[in-house]
Amino acid sequence: MKRCSVIFLIFCICSTGGFCQDLEDPAYIGELNPSYAEQFTGDLVYLAKTPFRWKNSDALKLAGLTAVTAGLMITLDYPVHEQFHDRESYAATDGINTLTAPGRLYDVVDPHLFILGSSALMMGSGALFQNSKLTDTGFTALEAVFFSAMTTNFLKLVAGRGRPLYNGSNDSFDPMSFEAGNLERSFPSGHTTKAFAFATVIASSYDSPWVKIPSYALAGSVALQRIESGSHWISDVFAGAAIGYFVGKSLAQRNGLTDKPAKLTPIVKGGQLGLNVRF
Repeated sequence: MKRCSVIFLIFCICSTGGFCQDLEDPAYIGELNPSYAEQFTGDLVYLAKTPFRWKNSDALKLAGLTAVTAGLMITLDYPVHEQFHDRESYAATDGINTLTAPGRLYDVVDPHLFILGSSALMMGSGALFQNSKLTDTGFTALEAVFFSAMTTNFLKLVAGRGRPLYNGSNDSFDPMSFEAGNLERSFPSGHTTKAFAFATVIASSYDSPWVKIPSYALAGSVALQRIESGSHWISDVFAGAAIGYFVGKSLAQRNGLTDKPAKLTPIVKGGQLGLNVRF
């Protein structure tokens, strides 16, 4: 727990340092004091209409890429699960424990408390220092978590996928089962969705490695911890991270916190298959 606390403290210090460097940011292009209610409604409508803004060719590419990626992730479910739970290898276990330490702290503190507290801290600091960008970042991060969580919760109900700790089978699905309990709500990972939505808004708003690295490191640790705990398959975690990332990036761009859109490009050459994601 001491190690977890130290890592968490370093994250807070690094993030605060990045914000302080940007108290007077002339590049900030956000709206002038928009009503939070208006912003919330506008962002909700914007996200809901997103699929209708796609061109047919873009929709087909996204559908194909999603199918290929999902298939690849599902084939990795068992190997990754076994690697994380191979207690015969002390070195592997020790390494995993180190990587997942911040994620465990995030879970112990409670994701909702962490996100609400961090958002309130940013918004309060922004009001105190008259820094509208910091205030807007805190509110947009809160929005991103809320909207991405709505999406994740809907998909959990639709999929009805069993958790690894429930029956150990990654092909256990009970779609649209309203009576199913939390053990059949594995896909996608809600913890990972929220962590990446929150981290993406912050990392998009402040183009500094002192902010980006700790933000995504914490989100990545949360994702790994969900696999380590047996709560999720790697495909659950990947889906949650993708949802959180794209919702966070979309809202950060719409609200003028960044002018860099999300970019996801498949890599197919030299017999290699990969994915390039621009943060």
